[in-house]
Amino acid sequence: MLAAVYRSGAFVVDEVPDPPLGDGQVLVEIEATGICGSDLSAARHTEMFLQSARESGTSLYSFDPAGDLVFGHEYCGRVISAGAGVENVSLGDRVAGYAIVNDEDGVTRLCGYSNVYTGGFAQRMVVQASAVHHVPDGISAAAATLAEPFSVGEASVQRSQLNPENGAIVMGCGPIGLGVIAALSARAARHVIVVEPSPRRREMALQLGAAAALHPDEANPVEYWRQHAGSQAPLTVWECTGKSGVINKIMHLAPPQTRIMVDGSCMVDDTVRPIVGTYKGLLIDFGYGPVDDAYAASLARIATGAVDAMSLITAEVGLDGVGTAIEWLSSPNEHVKIIVRPENTAKAGMP
Repeated sequence: MLAAVYRSGAFVVDEVPDPPLGDGQVLVEIEATGICGSDLSAARHTEMFLQSARESGTSLYSFDPAGDLVFGHEYCGRVISAGAGVENVSLGDRVAGYAIVNDEDGVTRLCGYSNVYTGGFAQRMVVQASAVHHVPDGISAAAATLAEPFSVGEASVQRSQLNPENGAIVMGCGPIGLGVIAALSARAARHVIVVEPSPRRREMALQLGAAAALHPDEANPVEYWRQHAGSQAPLTVWECTGKSGVINKIMHLAPPQTRIMVDGSCMVDDTVRPIVGTYKGLLIDFGYGPVDDAYAASLARIATGAVDAMSLITAEVGLDGVGTAIEWLSSPNEHVKIIVRPENTAKAGMP
């Protein structure tokens, strides 16, 4: 099959073997795959990416950087083959979901961060059947891919136990931050203030239901939030930038008893002053990860039109456009989500 292979620091279109299909797994013909910020990190900062995975003890991000890689875990496609024991899907079903697979040793891998289990920047990929969701009729494949990053925001909002009357501040409006805003809007949160340098992303945040969208240099977001929510309202802040120094900045700006949800993926050593958090009674939650119903809830919002997923897609490319798309996303003022469509390999470009 054809794939966009990351090899020796560059993306090339080449033939690669289909990944092995095991019991309880399905082979999916890819219609669309979103480019995730983790794909950028793995390509641009490979050793740091792997070091972070090793130090945290996770098997999800484990590969030989000298070997070929095919990224892409925000996928949508059709089932074309199934291993033994698969009962929840049938051939021809349109599916999306968490792109995980259990290897022959029973170790859980995230497709795209394995030299064996290719991701969705290819014509086909293998995933665990238990992790797929049926895509409702009427949803485009591109829109369905947004359910994965939006499920991260949904899971985080669930963990935060936010009282919608109190509101929140969201730092960073990439796909994860926008997913947080969508989840807050679904709960009718009244006072959601976002902080984001990109005008395009600020506009998208407002479309998703944010009450106000500020440039980082424009105003103190906590003071702005207080003017709307009241001086006594508890505050929850989402850190979705992944940039060094932002957690410490939030700790200094936040009022006492603030809960800080960290969903940004900062891979470098960072510095905070712990005593500030102690004196203020801050709670910092690094509980990144899926909640059982988060994907289903996000996919349902896209299906019902509660979230206009297509409005967040700023470009589509074929396999031969992946390298260019990575460059676009490295300077994200103009782009939010870029979709890879294997069928469009000869005609990469803006929609």
